[in-house]
Amino acid sequence: MRKKKEILRLAAVVFCALCFRANAVFGEDAREEATQGELKLEGKYIRQLTLERREDRNRVDFDQPGESIKVVVGKYLLREVQLEGGYACRIWSDANWVEVGEDKPAVLKVGAPLKQIVKATRQGRVLSLDYKLLGIGGESYASPDRSKPPAFTAYKGDKRIASGTFEYG
Repeated sequence: MRKKKEILRLAAVVFCALCFRANAVFGEDAREEATQGELKLEGKYIRQLTLERREDRNRVDFDQPGESIKVVVGKYLLREVQLEGGYACRIWSDANWVEVGEDKPAVLKVGAPLKQIVKATRQGRVLSLDYKLLGIGGESYASPDRSKPPAFTAYKGDKRIASGTFEYG
């Protein structure tokens, strides 16, 4: 029984030493030595930005990123943006990758100014309105506060003829 405990203790020490060595090789030290590139953000009022790195599918968050950020050279996908004021955008598509190199800064269009788009379609006597709030890169934003849906008012000249709110969905 005593030999078994000594063998387990020795195995634990060896395991810890291997873990420490692996962390030194693959952990923080390796990330600091990785080549960095610049990603310029061509938008404003970004509170938080989440990117996904193509090579390892790891997500990286940036709080208050400003006009540019430093990232490890590689391809990135925009996954989430939160703007000041509460508007947020989540992107599920893998279509638009941005490549960050070490020589020339990459540019990502995201954030404000925002553009409100209303598409009206008529079906007989019914007028359907579709509302979108788009960022500078075409990304779609929504407010997490569902208690105040977007509203509209229609005028004919100076006379108000209709008003209402949009449904989410």
